[in-house]
Amino acid sequence: DDVYWRFWNQIPGFDWDKDSFNDFENSFMVTDQLASCKSVHVYVHQVNRNWDIVMDDMKISAAGTDAPTYAPTLFPTETGVITTPKPTVPPTSMPTVATVTDCPGDTTGPMEVAAGPIMLAKSNSLCILTKAVVDANGAMSSIAPVARSYDGQAWEKSAGEFATMLLYGQEFGDYTSGSQITLPELDGGSKYFLTSYSYSLSEENTVARMLETATFGTTLSDLENWVQGTTFVDWVDDQIKKPITSHREFFRQRVNPRFAHSLPIGRSDHACKGQSRWRKFTFAKTDGELWWKEQWFEAKFNDGDKYITIKLNGHVRTVVESIAFKNPEYILEFNKKYKMRRRPREYVDGDFDLYMDDGSYQSLVN
Repeated sequence: DDVYWRFWNQIPGFDWDKDSFNDFENSFMVTDQLASCKSVHVYVHQVNRNWDIVMDDMKISAAGTDAPTYAPTLFPTETGVITTPKPTVPPTSMPTVATVTDCPGDTTGPMEVAAGPIMLAKSNSLCILTKAVVDANGAMSSIAPVARSYDGQAWEKSAGEFATMLLYGQEFGDYTSGSQITLPELDGGSKYFLTSYSYSLSEENTVARMLETATFGTTLSDLENWVQGTTFVDWVDDQIKKPITSHREFFRQRVNPRFAHSLPIGRSDHACKGQSRWRKFTFAKTDGELWWKEQWFEAKFNDGDKYITIKLNGHVRTVVESIAFKNPEYILEFNKKYKMRRRPREYVDGDFDLYMDDGSYQSLVN
């Protein structure tokens, strides 16, 4: 399996110089895992993404032990059992910062913090780490959130592209005293700031938040009917005791889907069977005037008939008690074929047109 080790510079008093070469040293023990590796790859982490890094004279060499002496010892070597100390704990991902940086009070305004390793105390209210550009007058601009902590929770990256790219490859180390991370250097006069905020919610807003997550949405009547002093647990218990309702049943009672073509799925096998679906208009868009096909309307009615039969191209579409043109100057003749004009408006109270013998066209309610 791959072995991943992270090394930090062990040179005392090291200070990064971005304009020249920097020395880097680290001593490590070659374990069985490392000894079995066939290749070694070196990566440089946590470098400002706006810098170009040049590596030169990189080598890994063995550090030998001192040669043994041949002079006899003054006293015989003890042969008793030597107790080894307790095993060390696994190394942390980064050196722990001893000093914890507390968030400022919510009335003191933003507090500047420096780039580099930092341990941020967890905030019991809301504390946000931001990036901002400060001009000569102290005015802040180009503000972007970087991370946040609230309600005593560990620090976390803020949402958005800026925080994601700035802290790419890093995660907050969570400790009892706070959360640690290494803040990259910023360009263009930008600086880091910590700002605290306090907030409180009224009972109505608290209830609205709960209803927004526990129901299909908060309504004004829900808030007005909420009994003061009711706990969320009591409300949930009351909901459980209510009769079970079916959202699917509610949905099916209020929808009337239109199928442009006949489909057997989810439909009754007979028009008069229970739960069969009907639309409230007669003609669809495809029933109108087509350049490749003429469509003919006819209203059939004979003496003794109770209803008027509406046909299209000789096929029965529906029956009605009465039908007339919108224009009262024109009378619809029964048992006469009229050519359809344009495409019907397929909704309730929509209309469709028929060509008349005088060259005009008149409308009827669909």
